[in-house]
Amino acid sequence: MYSRLCWLTIRGLLSYREDYPVSISPLFRLLAAASCILLLSACGGATSEAEYLARAQSSTEQGEYNAAIIDLKNILKENPTHAEARYLLGESYIAVGDSLAAEKELLQAQTLGISADKVTPALSTAQLQSRQLEKLEALDVGLVNDDKRRAHVLANKALGVLNVGDVGKASLYSAAALDLAPNNLMVIVANAQVAAAGLEEDYALAELDRAFAIDPDYAPAWSLLGDLYHSQKELVKAEEAYSKAIDSSIVHADQLFRRAQVRVALARYEAAQEDLDKLKSGFSKASNFNYLQGLVFLETGSLVAARGAFEAAVVANTKNPLALYQLAAAQFSLDELQQAQSHASQFLSVAPESRRGQLLMAQIYLKQQNLIEARKLLAPLIDDTFYSLTAKQLLAGVELRAGNARKAASLLAELVSAIPDSATLRVQSGIALIQADNADAAIKELKTALQIDSSLESAYTALTRALMGLQRRDEAKAAVADYLENFPSSAAAQYLAGEIYENSGNETQAIKYFEAAIKLEPSQPQANHALAKYATANKDYTTARARLKAVLEADKNHLKTLMNLAALEALVGDREAFKELLQQASAAHPHQAQPQIVLGRYYIATGQPSEVPYLMAQLDRTSKSSAPVLEVLAMASIAQNNFADAELLLERLLDGKAPSAQGYYLMALAQAGLNDTERMEENLKRSINLNPKLRDSWLALASHQVGSGKLEAAKESVQELKDLGANKDRILRLEAAIAAGGGDYQLQNDLLEQLSSEVINSKDVLNMVTAKLASGDEAGAIQLQRDWLAKNEGDYINALALANRLVARGDSAGAVAVYESSLKQNPNNFLVLNEIAWTLLATEPKRALQYSKRSVELAAEVPAVLDTYAMVLAANKQLDLARRTIDQVLAKTDRQSFKYHSALIYLQQKQKDAAIQQLTNLLQDPAAFEERQSAVELLASLQ
Repeated sequence: MYSRLCWLTIRGLLSYREDYPVSISPLFRLLAAASCILLLSACGGATSEAEYLARAQSSTEQGEYNAAIIDLKNILKENPTHAEARYLLGESYIAVGDSLAAEKELLQAQTLGISADKVTPALSTAQLQSRQLEKLEALDVGLVNDDKRRAHVLANKALGVLNVGDVGKASLYSAAALDLAPNNLMVIVANAQVAAAGLEEDYALAELDRAFAIDPDYAPAWSLLGDLYHSQKELVKAEEAYSKAIDSSIVHADQLFRRAQVRVALARYEAAQEDLDKLKSGFSKASNFNYLQGLVFLETGSLVAARGAFEAAVVANTKNPLALYQLAAAQFSLDELQQAQSHASQFLSVAPESRRGQLLMAQIYLKQQNLIEARKLLAPLIDDTFYSLTAKQLLAGVELRAGNARKAASLLAELVSAIPDSATLRVQSGIALIQADNADAAIKELKTALQIDSSLESAYTALTRALMGLQRRDEAKAAVADYLENFPSSAAAQYLAGEIYENSGNETQAIKYFEAAIKLEPSQPQANHALAKYATANKDYTTARARLKAVLEADKNHLKTLMNLAALEALVGDREAFKELLQQASAAHPHQAQPQIVLGRYYIATGQPSEVPYLMAQLDRTSKSSAPVLEVLAMASIAQNNFADAELLLERLLDGKAPSAQGYYLMALAQAGLNDTERMEENLKRSINLNPKLRDSWLALASHQVGSGKLEAAKESVQELKDLGANKDRILRLEAAIAAGGGDYQLQNDLLEQLSSEVINSKDVLNMVTAKLASGDEAGAIQLQRDWLAKNEGDYINALALANRLVARGDSAGAVAVYESSLKQNPNNFLVLNEIAWTLLATEPKRALQYSKRSVELAAEVPAVLDTYAMVLAANKQLDLARRTIDQVLAKTDRQSFKYHSALIYLQQKQKDAAIQQLTNLLQDPAAFEERQSAVELLASLQ
């Protein structure tokens, strides 16, 4: 009953005037307007209040309500208390559909003296129009004396209670109104509306016939007749009735909307759009308007525009079930799975029993690979009379993806049995049978599908692939030949032929078909990808790039193409292009895991690990819990030294059904960062047990074994790496470390000198220097570092080491030269600046002060920098500033050497007692420090 009321609820409402509104011909309106212009031009001077009122009344009688409103406002501008003008303005607002403004004016008119007998009928219409149904119900009919006016109020009350579904009460009001004014048009139509809501359609139609006998152009009667035809699915008649209502009235927004609904149902989308365009200015934010606009866009192929309209409908009414469903469906079609899932969930919260909603959600879950949830939703629908076939078809898809090909084949066999003439179902059945290892049955099913419908391209594709899978190459070629014969202009057929010949080892013929495919369809993805692959193999990167860009010209965000082109740019070494393509893929497909994972790995490799969590935050819940995503998130945490976070992520990964060798390897890295070396070693061994060929785990285990002194075990691990063909330079470094651990520094040096020149790094040089020094070859160590720094001036680590070595040999000038050379590449390296200052302290204090000041400017918070500055200031006789500086240092740290320097500054300040006290306190602590012996000797000399 209630759904029935939805069709018949009052929309286009009436003035209480019995003759409102009659049809006015366009020519008559034009003549009337011209006459008004002539009259205005002929009249000099101001228009009087009486003239405005007379003109307004004339306009309303002719249906020119906007003109009447202007004149009535002119009266009220000069005389706000003009009661009759207020009343007529209220009536005019009703006529143009501005019911809230009408109510305001009518209430003011009553306050100014217009009788309730006159105001109440019009007020009831305004309140019905504005859906103020409680106010309408509360109106006192007893205030109205005239029978026709009282009938008008009662009729409006009937329509008001009908709006809330109270047909019984509406019938009482309607009967009372009919008794008072049996031949009043408005009352007759209201009575017909109530009768229709009570399922008395014959009586309703009879009442409408009475109305048409009185006025054949009475718009409300035509509107109601359209509603009746609409509810009876008599769509053509409904459209005609609504059109008549529109042609016969001034305010017809509701009729336009309902006609648009009918036109959508009749698939007359252009005509429906014309109606919606007329409504757009006043209803562009309304939920139902946007819902209907979305349907028109959807049916005319504008899926993105449809999604936008459905979004607007949901914004206007978050509980509009139809809009929620269609929005979710549109987002699903656009692969916006996370949003689709959200809106489908909202729809099911409003309509939890909706089978359509459950099916849509199941499809979303299926596409997200959330097979468990998809199966839960589909299982109960298998026995549903109406949705059983669709549910079984989807469930077959679930089982196929879950690896249960036999279950899928069984379900599809049931469907084929129920609908034997469905070629599409037979193709799906054939695909399932192939995966169930029943190729003969699959081929039979696919051939039957082609007998039913030889135009089904998917059947040719599946049959050809099935034959090829069975290595029945000649039959596969025959099948693809039939495909080409039936579809000579199909790029897909040409591509498939190329694939068959490629699998047969005939590269020349394969390329011929791939090229034929792109001639037919220049942007055909698979053929362009295949040709790009061949071009890349031949190092023809220009052609490979052109083929991939051809796909992007038609679909700039085609995911596979973007990823393939990014891989190509990485191969040719264009890191910027590689990054830009990955970023484009990520932005265009924020809910697809692949581009986020690859871009995430790039960010980690280029020192931007903090970007990774933002990428992964866009993925749906299932993707976020997948092993590749958890691995990348853990790698990003490790790169940022957030080892505890990485450990938590990896626990989730390793608690899954299939813990991976890579997962245990990453867990070991996290635990190394947490100094949990015991568990680190355990997880490296677990990683190797799962995948004995994972080189990273062997490398990490060997390094750990060297560091912990397990040299024999490390040698075994290195041998495993050699057997796996691991990188030669990595193996040399490990063997060198093993040699150093065993005290064979000459062997360590010999091994490190075998490293490839392009891979030698700062750490390797330091290790070689250490080996030479341990072997007694100091000169060789110094020369090695000089040669290295000549080519790598920016390596301040080796620069500092070499300079310290030169200082120890008494070559301060040489040390300063090394430091200054390093500053050419790193002018703001405060460590180097500080070391120069310290080196020059004794010999060139003024020059030392210049370097020390620069170091302090860059790192004033570092105690060692301030300590050097204090000593340099003292050397330059700036003793007060030196004292304040060293006191500032000691306030931050109690490092022994800094206390010694404080004592030296006391002596320069001629504060011997303070110096003795400082030294005495310092030496009471037995801890060793570099200048302890100097401190002991100084204290002795002072005492």
